[in-house]
Amino acid sequence: MTDRNGVHRMHDQLQARLESERARLVARLSDVRASREQSTVTVIESVGSLDELGADLRVADTLDAQFRDALEAVDLALSRVGDPTFGTCIECGRPIPLERLLAIPEACKCVECQTREGRARRD
Repeated sequence: MTDRNGVHRMHDQLQARLESERARLVARLSDVRASREQSTVTVIESVGSLDELGADLRVADTLDAQFRDALEAVDLALSRVGDPTFGTCIECGRPIPLERLLAIPEACKCVECQTREGRARRD
């Protein structure tokens, strides 16, 4: 196994960071869901504003979706971390710089491909 960008030397550290991030996301997702349920109960019990409930639920739904997406990215990275393709961009096949993986261990694209994707979404 070649180690073009130092990723495989850092395997244990990256895996530990991913596992830690996964645990954090699972806890946050649980908190958001519990908060969503509590908002519904509180408004129903106090015959509060339906507009207030709607706003709370929209915020909770948005956070839920963001945490689920982040969790999916971390799970994908965890499934690849032991694979020789970990640290390789899934779009272009070039190595993802170690500095990027240390900052964002779940990154599956190089900066150039990630930037290109971001621009395409905005257009």
